[in-house]
Amino acid sequence: MEFQGILSWLVEIEIIAADRPSSVDPGPKKLTPRWLRGGTLEFGSRVTGGPMEEHLQPRVVQAQQRVRQAALQTAGVLREQAFSTEDVWVGIVTTEPGAMSAWHHHGDHDTYAYVVSGLKRIEYGPGGTASLVARPDDFIHLPKGLMHREGNPSDEVSYSIAFRLGRGPATINVEGPP
Repeated sequence: MEFQGILSWLVEIEIIAADRPSSVDPGPKKLTPRWLRGGTLEFGSRVTGGPMEEHLQPRVVQAQQRVRQAALQTAGVLREQAFSTEDVWVGIVTTEPGAMSAWHHHGDHDTYAYVVSGLKRIEYGPGGTASLVARPDDFIHLPKGLMHREGNPSDEVSYSIAFRLGRGPATINVEGPP
């Protein structure tokens, strides 16, 4: 499945709710909320209670809304943040063909990644002598504090979806291998 197709699959959300008094039910109606930008919500069955709380609303982050923070970057890769809380970071990591990042680690964050396209090579260990290669549809786990660098030995752009769980800075650049 191509990268855009997977992202579309990840963000497709259908919400069915209602907000009508029980004495009046004119049938289904469509609303176009500002956060859905052209999408519609189908109002069907009756739901009791007040409006849904803000933190219970689903959210879509479109490609142009992802954040490219300087503090998250390491030479050789591009990280774009989709979501971030005090202890979670979620985003896209892009590595050009043949590129290799500088050495870094993710502090107190465990990192989980899903490779969408290209290859992701992780070099780590004493002198950077250990390595692994993940392919599309593979998952990777990098334990917190693991000093590493990542590259793309393929001839196509590598995209991976990364999830970081922990606290403190999500990316810490360092001089070289351990």
